[in-house]
Amino acid sequence: MELGGIDPDADTQAIMAAIVDLLPPEARTQREPTAAELALASPSGIAPDDSADHERASPRPDRPPPSGSPTSVGR
Repeated sequence: MELGGIDPDADTQAIMAAIVDLLPPEARTQREPTAAELALASPSGIAPDDSADHERASPRPDRPPPSGSPTSVGR
């Protein structure tokens, strides 16, 4: 792949298209990740909650929530 070096936006689009071409077919299907998948991708191990209360979260199933977090209160 050659980049023009003149237009950074065009170069970025070319790079991203080349990356997409390397992905498996299932990566091209849009879907909503589960709370567990979001938690696994989060450094804190807590997935964001879509409810109005953004302080609440779902802990990763493989480890307890951080101490002092809203999900650990009462445990």
